Amino acid sequence: MRDATTGGEIPPELTNLAPKWLLNGFPKAGLHFCELMMRPVANRMPAGQMHAAPFVGTFAGHSWTTEWVNTELFMYHVARLQPGHYFYSHVGHQDPIEAFLYYLGAAMIFCVRDFRDVAVSQAFHVTDYNDGLSHPDKDLYRDLGGFDEVLKACIVGLDKYPGVMERWGYYAPWAEADWVYLFRFERARREPEVVAAEILEYGILRSAGIFGFEMRGEGRGPSFHDVVHTMAEASAQREQSLTFRKGQIGDWREHFTDEHKKLFKETDKDGWLVRLGYETSEDW
Repeated sequence: MRDATTGGEIPPELTNLAPKWLLNGFPKAGLHFCELMMRPVANRMPAGQMHAAPFVGTFAGHSWTTEWVNTELFMYHVARLQPGHYFYSHVGHQDPIEAFLYYLGAAMIFCVRDFRDVAVSQAFHVTDYNDGLSHPDKDLYRDLGGFDEVLKACIVGLDKYPGVMERWGYYAPWAEADWVYLFRFERARREPEVVAAEILEYGILRSAGIFGFEMRGEGRGPSFHDVVHTMAEASAQREQSLTFRKGQIGDWREHFTDEHKKLFKETDKDGWLVRLGYETSEDW
């Protein structure tokens, strides 16, 4: 079997146990970088009845709000997910949604990133005049003045658009769901082949478990390693991403003032920077 996207050879273990991939993340956490890595092993879902893109989501306002869309409609669309294909998504967590996706057999890759870099990336996103970087109210942010003010608004929220950590709260339980693969943006940038191998094995094991199979190491044959290498190479082709800007790790240090740091610490009430290992204490 030959992959329609890359023309490369899909290994037999993926032909027989092709996962239903759901690439999930909240905006600016590295979702499109993850998608680049996944293109050699999965095909985009074709257009559906209501959306031309291979996308599903649970929030209104281009996923920048915390206003839930019709959950039944979301489930109807995501239920189209086929083996060997993927949706990219901004899917918040609710217990019924998690149960639905689990029993649908989805292999979810959930993207996380240093939330301070998310804030900086969002600030550049909403001030960019590229219409491909979608946000329904860019002028609302631009009218604030300079970049520092925009970054503050991304941290604490503006009008109906919540700040980064408030928005994260609607996704956070995915980071602790034991059946979900946690895609750390920084680690994937530094060690793409290691992360690609973990993703590939996760997807195979997820599908194998559904069919009652156990994998005992035979999944990592030569074709497995060839595909892992192709995935790592694909992740470097950032010109193919509409939203990728710099993807720089720790870029927040170039933009956070003492006031930004203070505001961020006030909004990170549950200490997620420490819980996810981005800091060892609140003293940063």
